[in-house]
Amino acid sequence: MKKTRCTKAIALLAATATAWTAAAAVEGVARTVRVDPPVKVWTNAAGRVVADFGNDMFGSVEVVPGIDGAEVWVGEKLSGDGIDRNPPGSVRAAKLPLVADKRNTGPKAVPIPAEFGVVMPFRYAEFEAAAGLDVRRRTLIVPMDMTASSFECSDAKLNKVWQFCKDTILATSFAGLYVDGDRERIPYEADAYVNMLGEQAVWADGAMAKATIAWLAENPTWPTEWAQMFVSFVYGHYLATGDRETFERYAPLCRERMRVGKLRKDGLVIRKSKNIVDWPVCERDGYDMGVGVNAVVNALYWRNLREMGDEDEAARVKAAFARAFVDEATGLVRDGEGSAHHSLHANALALSLGLVPDECRARAWAFCKSRKMACSPYFAQFLLEAAFEMDAPDYAIALMTAEDDRSWLGMIRQGATMAMEAWNQEVKPNQDWGHAWSTAPLNIAMRKILGVEPLEPGYAAARIRPRLGSLAFAKGKVPTVRGAIFVNCRQDALAVVIPCGVRAEVVLPWNGETRHVGEGRHVFQKGEIREPRPARVSSIRWSFVPPGRTMR
Repeated sequence: MKKTRCTKAIALLAATATAWTAAAAVEGVARTVRVDPPVKVWTNAAGRVVADFGNDMFGSVEVVPGIDGAEVWVGEKLSGDGIDRNPPGSVRAAKLPLVADKRNTGPKAVPIPAEFGVVMPFRYAEFEAAAGLDVRRRTLIVPMDMTASSFECSDAKLNKVWQFCKDTILATSFAGLYVDGDRERIPYEADAYVNMLGEQAVWADGAMAKATIAWLAENPTWPTEWAQMFVSFVYGHYLATGDRETFERYAPLCRERMRVGKLRKDGLVIRKSKNIVDWPVCERDGYDMGVGVNAVVNALYWRNLREMGDEDEAARVKAAFARAFVDEATGLVRDGEGSAHHSLHANALALSLGLVPDECRARAWAFCKSRKMACSPYFAQFLLEAAFEMDAPDYAIALMTAEDDRSWLGMIRQGATMAMEAWNQEVKPNQDWGHAWSTAPLNIAMRKILGVEPLEPGYAAARIRPRLGSLAFAKGKVPTVRGAIFVNCRQDALAVVIPCGVRAEVVLPWNGETRHVGEGRHVFQKGEIREPRPARVSSIRWSFVPPGRTMR
């Protein structure tokens, strides 16, 4: 390789490196810099060195000793054996020095502290070959404890998807808040909700969720459903962490935002403008957006009522929902009152929340399966939840391990190491390759396959209901604010470890029998004969604890 030197490049890269010596905080969220060496280095056909850091992360690159007068490129995607310098959409490639993007550094974007300089997502660095080369990536992250959680099952493809989504949560933490990706770097409520569920599956910190709540309280976004998702975001943070102070601080704002339109006498919401259902538009499964009384909006409104503890009104709205939206002839949920159209979205969301009458559930679920993945990776969260609500774990696992062009493995096949904003470039040509709203399999594996969910705020009580489907086994470490809950489940046996201070309701997967246990290790075998214990944990589906009430 040709030996070269360069004072300009050395000065440039040294200046970049100097900016990475400190950590910063955003609303109490610490960030730090991790120095990553490449996992592979090669010289391509053009005689340039390409360094592969193994995954896509936000940061900058440092090259020592540098290269005289040569271009240095970083990028997310390869073209042949070098960096794709003209990647599609918002997939990134740039020449050093990095220049701030006007869109993701504008007044609405979350600012990156000046001491970090300009950061960009990239996996590869490419430059002229030089002797004595030493290249590192300076990666900006929230220092998550990645050992706080684990998941493994008998399906290698599901394990791969789970790790892919877990890596996304760490990589997208660069901003210190839940942002929508690199293109805008703006928190959106729906993105934040799925991102929160994902981070809760990684570790039990909660600081980034709390900071994002504060940001969104001051900077709400425009869609109707996103205002409703803010309420679920605040409640979901409270349920997992027990952070009552934050819940009570924002409860009045939650009550304000959930009232997204005029209320009818039967309790349903009338709202025709600014509804979004799913994004981009082509992922709405033909949803009838012209209706004034919208099934998705009203399903989320019902959930908000329950989250805020208004059970009487929720019961009234549930009855009105069935009258307005359930088509008696087909058993399906209409997109809106008076609409003749039935979408995956209306039916899957209603099923996931338990809003479909018992006599219609089978038909609504059959319809959902017929539509397959006719939604975005964001809405896949609710489709997967609907599958478990319908006791169809094998269908959910099949969706999560599919290998077509509308799948997580399809994203990996395209070269992504973070979950993409959309399934592929054809669906959303301007998409970026780092979107935590696409990480549903991460939380679904922990909450639905291992079956660990809080029954009371802060995991004072938990439900453990493993649902393996045809998996031979599934095991994992689920982080909670009281310590990890360990689950190791086979078709004929279940072992759990409960941390101190947690009461658990364990639902045996082979017969649905419930056991109530406290801290420690507990082993259950299929076919064992055991006297039932008195119930010590509420068996309701959710335990809503609104402001002003005492936790049990």
